[in-house]
Amino acid sequence: AHGLPPVMQYDVRIDVDGTATRPGPQDRLLLMPEAPSSLGRTVWGITAEALELAGGENPSIDFEDAPGLIGVVEREMDPVRVMTNVSGVGMPVLSDPQRLMVADVI
Repeated sequence: AHGLPPVMQYDVRIDVDGTATRPGPQDRLLLMPEAPSSLGRTVWGITAEALELAGGENPSIDFEDAPGLIGVVEREMDPVRVMTNVSGVGMPVLSDPQRLMVADVI
């Protein structure tokens, strides 16, 4: 009605240290466009691990591949251990913030 999107209740809980937690306060109204991807994007940065892998005389990855998630597997013997480390640096960027409205419900 009146050109507004349909109202939907977002009643979700996520696990935070073993506690079911709402991702936002209950007294907020959030109006978004039909295509949420039109709000912005996620920009990936370069981790310290990626800089290590892309540097030196014999790089493991190309510098162009450095932004994003980087996974490293380390293996050791006696005792046998396999360690997998994944790191990433990401930042959500709102390129069109006027397409988003957050209002307090009173």
